[in-house]
Amino acid sequence: MGRRRRSYNYGFSDRSHSGKGIAGFLISLCSIGAGVGLILYSFSKDGAGSLSLAMGGFVAFFVAVVGFGLAVDSLRQEERRKSFPVLALIFSILALAGWIGIYVLGFIF
Repeated sequence: MGRRRRSYNYGFSDRSHSGKGIAGFLISLCSIGAGVGLILYSFSKDGAGSLSLAMGGFVAFFVAVVGFGLAVDSLRQEERRKSFPVLALIFSILALAGWIGIYVLGFIF
């Protein structure tokens, strides 16, 4: 006699994760990672970074803006789980605040 297999397909909700929310979360993490990498590279060069370093920071800032836009757009989707859009919003706001802080410090000093 064969054993009967159990089905473990739990589905407590028919909501699915938002693709835009996941993309916004990953994009915001990339922006934060690029910021940390660029800052560490700038410290290794004693603050004498090249134009490509500055452009990398500028691109990472706009990547954070795109992540923020995706997070806001995915929060407006109905019948979707909100965990990734909320995480994307939090991390993109942190990334934007970090980049704006770096630019303000650059203009002051």
